[in-house]
Amino acid sequence: MFAKLKIKLDDNTLDYTKSSMFQGILFEKIDTEYADYLHQQSFHPYSQGIIKQKNNEVYWCINTLSKDAYEKIIIPLLDSQLNEVHIKKIDKTVKLIKKELQIQESKELTVRFYSEKPTKKIKLDFYAPVSFKQNGYYQAMPDLRLIYQNLMNRYSSINDMEMFDSDTLEELLKNSSITKYRIHSASFPMEGTYVVGCVGSIIITFFKNETVSKYARLLFDFAEYAGIGVKTSMGMGMVKKEEL
Repeated sequence: MFAKLKIKLDDNTLDYTKSSMFQGILFEKIDTEYADYLHQQSFHPYSQGIIKQKNNEVYWCINTLSKDAYEKIIIPLLDSQLNEVHIKKIDKTVKLIKKELQIQESKELTVRFYSEKPTKKIKLDFYAPVSFKQNGYYQAMPDLRLIYQNLMNRYSSINDMEMFDSDTLEELLKNSSITKYRIHSASFPMEGTYVVGCVGSIIITFFKNETVSKYARLLFDFAEYAGIGVKTSMGMGMVKKEEL
């Protein structure tokens, strides 16, 4: 079960650089025992962050990847009495104007894989810096191997089905390519440091193999909930997918 909660905020000065502060707010609202559990996980069953749209509207987006995470994380935020939050670090109170909830059963992605025609191109918009950790270092450039591998591993972590397979990964790489991009580097601030990633958009084109195209689409459908890359629970890696 996947869920997305979009909360419209009344402060249009906020952007993804404040996302980690909202993770702190999130942990204030959830059960302490569950918060301790989340701290112990290598792959978190949620992602969250601030998205600033082109019209300057600002949203706090919280995505969960399981029914348990939905009940423990999103349900408390749906409380009708929760109509503002306080950001302690900058001593600012922000009103929550509107809450929109979207739920999708994970099996719907599989049904779509078998029932719908493949797509030839997919555009990914990176709303917050996307970065990967490789050999102990952060990799800011979008690399298809790292993107596919990250999503396959994350999908496996929250499903009974093992998604990562080296042969499948090689087929994905052989039959797809980044054919257009408009990106630039951007820093994501954290406590006392920052991580460099990229923001902007890329277009991925698929060749001949229809199964590969469908499989990649499934992964990118998942990415809209899970995010891509490192520190998605802090606000990095938030993406939107568009089929062209």
